[in-house]
Amino acid sequence: MIITLHDLLISLISGFYDRELKLKGSVGREFYEKDELKEKCYKAISYNPSFESISPNDFEVKFNLAVKEVKLLRQTTIGESVSITKIEKESWLDQNRINILGWDDEDKPTYRNRYLKYLNRKGRPVDVIEETKNSSLEIVKKIGDPNSNDPFFIKGLVVGSVQSGKTSNFNAVINSCIDLGYNLVIVLSGIMEDLRRQTQLRIEKEVEGKMISINKFSGVGEIASFGIQGKYKDVTPITIITSELKDFSKDLLDSKFSLDHKNLLICKKNTSVLKNLILWLNEYLVENGEKHNIPLIIIDDEADNASLNNLGHKGANYANKINGHIRTLLAMFNKKTYLGYTATPFANILQDWNNVPDVKWKVFDSENKRDLLLDQVGNLFPDDFIELLNTPSNYVGPKNFFETKIEDVPKLEPLLSEPLTDHLVEFPDRVELLEEGTLLGVKKYNSKSEFEEDFFQTRFDSFSDYKARTRAVTKYDIFPKKLPFSLEEAVYCFILSIAIRLSRKPEIKNSPMYQPHNTMLVHISRFTEWQTRTKDLILDLLDSINIRLKNHKLVEKGSIYFEFERIWIKYYSEAMNNIDDYLTYKDEFLTKKNFLEVREHLVTAVTGIEIMAVNTLSND
Repeated sequence: MIITLHDLLISLISGFYDRELKLKGSVGREFYEKDELKEKCYKAISYNPSFESISPNDFEVKFNLAVKEVKLLRQTTIGESVSITKIEKESWLDQNRINILGWDDEDKPTYRNRYLKYLNRKGRPVDVIEETKNSSLEIVKKIGDPNSNDPFFIKGLVVGSVQSGKTSNFNAVINSCIDLGYNLVIVLSGIMEDLRRQTQLRIEKEVEGKMISINKFSGVGEIASFGIQGKYKDVTPITIITSELKDFSKDLLDSKFSLDHKNLLICKKNTSVLKNLILWLNEYLVENGEKHNIPLIIIDDEADNASLNNLGHKGANYANKINGHIRTLLAMFNKKTYLGYTATPFANILQDWNNVPDVKWKVFDSENKRDLLLDQVGNLFPDDFIELLNTPSNYVGPKNFFETKIEDVPKLEPLLSEPLTDHLVEFPDRVELLEEGTLLGVKKYNSKSEFEEDFFQTRFDSFSDYKARTRAVTKYDIFPKKLPFSLEEAVYCFILSIAIRLSRKPEIKNSPMYQPHNTMLVHISRFTEWQTRTKDLILDLLDSINIRLKNHKLVEKGSIYFEFERIWIKYYSEAMNNIDDYLTYKDEFLTKKNFLEVREHLVTAVTGIEIMAVNTLSND
């Protein structure tokens, strides 16, 4: 592994920080500002022949970048995960087993060790990596022992906030499971192909470390490459059956899927995909035995979405397809663990807790033109444990914006916007039926009295008259006809946010913390037809903004630059000038900017924005 100057400086500054902390018990900002730190680092790298020719100016730039990074990394803390378990018992994964695996020896080439090193190299805060290490260990201590001679079925649930590190945790769990001896890992990654593909690419980088050319590996493979073509030939490589372009299918399994290998599959929660997997595994069972004896773990991302049986009282013997398929897959194995991940666990803990059904699960074998009748496990309720992951100290989420029972969560009140109502005409709940056959959006009111006072006096005689002359909207109603003003402003804000990030890019682009992506989610209606119409209207708005930015002068009557300045003053100016007061943590990469600095990036910011309607009807 090649050590860059940036990596070396991060390591040196972190080492000096740890020494200072041990000596004094705390580290203040003067530690970073003293010339002594810079001199120590410069002296240390001067002994390295790879960096002996670096100029003082280049060193200064790299040093300042590394200091900002270490400041951010060292101040980010995170609390320990919290467990609820069915039975308090001694785990099969004791210290002796951990010693044999080599997990306490960071230099030993294991899947788990190299992943934790990879997180460090990616610039994750030290405390966050330590908690990922600890919480993932707590989880794998509670799942089934893959080396057990006895059958087991363990069901658990991991709960973590949105965008707070759940994927890092479940990748740590996957890497650990491969070390432990789970020979088949199935990751269920939502119901959309784009999410499956995203998960596939991340697992290829953070678990497999695949070879991309001769002696060149990606992700964790740069730290330690496994298998015949890797550096550590005695470590068994994992085979990822699915690919970026292809979910699980018959032609895939015929080519390279053998239960004699360590296999990992990343699949959509899709009936045909899961059915293919069931048919192949069943075919293998017909030839080789009643149930598979290899240990299986299913990791269900977004476990509240599509996985649960929603048939109510009928669910005792019947199920929706995806739930039935998952339960059938589990029933095919003697040793299995089901581990769900979610940010919204309500459906998981309130689901029906059914026993094994009397009715067999029917799967149609199209190749042999027959129905297979297969066993199922009873339910996916997390009987054995629930693990709650905490958020890092620099995490900003719903609790920072909405009232909660937890009073010690700091509220970012200056960032709260006023309630919006201008969308109610273009995205109505009910429509009024007029004599000429047109439809008119009906305003939504906070109470019946408010409704009666303002509404009946103008068009309706009574509430029954209102119900008689209006109806609930359907997907066939032609909405929206134009974008609400608030949504137009939100698009302008998105462009401004990109421009702000572009203006800060020179300060962070050489850091592994730099993230180039910008995303805005617009979700106002559940109707796919309305979503597609909204997409077209946003496309028209963006085309108009793009043309006006390129054709308008900075100072002329009606210039779009004045419109962006209005948005800046309304939403950004105060926050940008008082940025430290708005955050619950310190981040020196979030530098103050004025509108003139940001304005020059607006054309670049709007160029190349892609609008997609991600639903079942579109091809996006």
